[in-house]
Amino acid sequence: MEKVIISIYELNEIFNSIKPLLNKKVKESKVDKNFIIYGKGSLFDSLDFVTFIMGLEKYMEEKRKIKVTIHSNLPETNNKITIEDFLKINNLEVIDG
Repeated sequence: MEKVIISIYELNEIFNSIKPLLNKKVKESKVDKNFIIYGKGSLFDSLDFVTFIMGLEKYMEEKRKIKVTIHSNLPETNNKITIEDFLKINNLEVIDG
């Protein structure tokens, strides 16, 4: 699969579409590509993580007409994984603009 590019605008659209389903701490936070979604320092709980994956897949299919399968199995780590890191693992890239 070729790398898929997502703009920061699209990332914000995805988060706005799932915001009502997220926990209060995430709702109150500014989300960007450096937002920690997994590991140390993450505001995401497991439900937020799954909701983000489903929101991303739905957005890509409905708005971009691209079928993507997001893999949620991440490497065991004590470190943090940002949105940008997570997207790279799944062959997607977020760009400013």
